[in-house]
Amino acid sequence: MLQQWQEAGTERYWYGTVNASGAMLHVAIVTAKPGTVALSGKYVATIVEIVEAKAMESDKVVVDVKALTKGLQAEGTVALYGLYFDTGKSVIKPESKAQLDQMAQLLQSDGSLKVHIVGHTDNQGALDANLALSKARAQTVVDALATTYKVDPKRLSAAGVASYAPLGNNATDAGRARNRRVEMVLQ
Repeated sequence: MLQQWQEAGTERYWYGTVNASGAMLHVAIVTAKPGTVALSGKYVATIVEIVEAKAMESDKVVVDVKALTKGLQAEGTVALYGLYFDTGKSVIKPESKAQLDQMAQLLQSDGSLKVHIVGHTDNQGALDANLALSKARAQTVVDALATTYKVDPKRLSAAGVASYAPLGNNATDAGRARNRRVEMVLQ
C-alpha cells in the first residue's frame, strides 16, 4: 500500500492505494479543522474519496454526419459504436438515438446513398448464434432507419458477419469491445 500524509495549516490529507479483490483502489482522505474557509467556524469536515481505476470506455462516442461522410468517402465503411444492445439481444437501446439521428441525417441529405448495415460480434459464444445475432442487430438498425426516420428501405440492407471481421484481438476485453459493432458500408 502506497501512503502519503500531508499537513497544510488547518487541513490534513492522506492518500493511499489498496488491492481489493484484484482491483486497485485509490483512497484519499481530507480533514479540515474548524475555521477553514469552506466550513463554518464550528465543524470539522472529513471527506473520503475511493476511486477504482478502469479502462476508459471507448464505445461511447457517437459518429456524427461529418465523420460518417468522411469515413464512407475515404474507406467505404465506418464503424458505429453509438448503437447499443443488451448482451445476446437485438433490441436497440434508447441510448442509440443520437447515433441513429446522425445516420438518418446523412441518409436523408443524400437520397442516392445506399448502404449495407453490417452487424459484428466478438468470438464469445457459438458461431451460429453470433451470426444470427449480428444479422438481427443489423436488421433492427435498418428497421429503425426505415420506420422512425422514413429512410427508403430499398436504400438499406442488413447483414451479419459475427466474428469473421475483427478489428481487435478477441483475447482481450478491449479487443472484444472493438469487435462488437455495427458498420455502415457503401453498396
